[in-house]
Amino acid sequence: MPKRWIHALLLALTCAAVSSAHALTAQQAQALAVGESDDRVAALHAIGQGADERTVAFIRALADDAVKLVAGHPVIVVDDKAVDPVTGAEVALPETAEDVMNNNRMRSEIDNAIATVSLMSPDVATRRAALETLRGNVDVDKLAPLEKALAAETVPALRSQLAQLRAAALLSSDDPALRL
Repeated sequence: MPKRWIHALLLALTCAAVSSAHALTAQQAQALAVGESDDRVAALHAIGQGADERTVAFIRALADDAVKLVAGHPVIVVDDKAVDPVTGAEVALPETAEDVMNNNRMRSEIDNAIATVSLMSPDVATRRAALETLRGNVDVDKLAPLEKALAAETVPALRSQLAQLRAAALLSSDDPALRL
C-alpha cells in the first residue's frame, strides 16, 4: 500500500471526527464487513452517495483488503496498527484478528461505490476513471448520483459520458415512465 495513501487514510479518519448526518456507524461498518454477500451489498447500496469521508475511507480499506475483524468487529489495519473505522481511535490488534473476505461480486460493488463517490471529485482524471469503472455497471439505484454529477460537470466530454450513463440507468428501471 503506498505511503501517500496510508497517510491520506489516517488523515481522513482523524479529520472526520466531526461528521455529517451520514457518518459511518458501528452497525454500518459491521454490515459492510460481516455476513453474506447479498446483505453486505445491500448495506453498501444503503449508504449511497451520502457517504462521509470516514465511510469512504472504510470502503476504500475494504477494497484494499485492509480490514480485519477483532472479536467480530471490523478495524482498519495500516502498518500493523488497527484503527476503529467509526471513532478513528487506535485499537489493539491481536494475532487472532481475521481477514474480511471479499468475493468477486463484493469487490465489484465496492469498486462501483468508490467510483460513484468519485464522480464529484474536483480532479478531472479521477472523474474520468470513475466513469470508466461505471460504464456497463449502472442501474436505477445510481440515478441520483449520476444526475448530481451531470449537473455539476463542466468538461463537455465527461458531461456526454455522464448523460449516456444516466440514460442507461433510466433504461434499467422497472418504471415504464422512467424508461421512456
